[in-house]
Amino acid sequence: MYFDKERNEVRTIATHSTFGGLADTNVLVLSSEQVEAIKLVIDRYNEKHKKPKQDMQRVYIAEYTTHDDYGSLRETDVFSEEIDAWAFVLKQRDEGATDISVKPRLVYLDKDRTVSFNE
Repeated sequence: MYFDKERNEVRTIATHSTFGGLADTNVLVLSSEQVEAIKLVIDRYNEKHKKPKQDMQRVYIAEYTTHDDYGSLRETDVFSEEIDAWAFVLKQRDEGATDISVKPRLVYLDKDRTVSFNE
């Protein structure tokens, strides 16, 4: 298989038998429209799964409710990796916690959002 840039198509060379022997035929695999559709799908996937910019890091807020003899307590923990947050709240659920959730939040690393306690 090869990509024909001029036609924007994917083609292949197929060998088949004829009355005089073997012959090669150039066969269309993907038309120009199909190639464009695949590009759109790839672009959409890449856009959906692109990594956040370095200056816009994320943290993951794990929330859950624990229960004991004194009543219910809503608790919150922060994780840098989503998989760690989910592993933690699922472990808490196994120990009786309810209302579990993991929420991504952006971390702003700019001077305008920094609080100075010395002022």
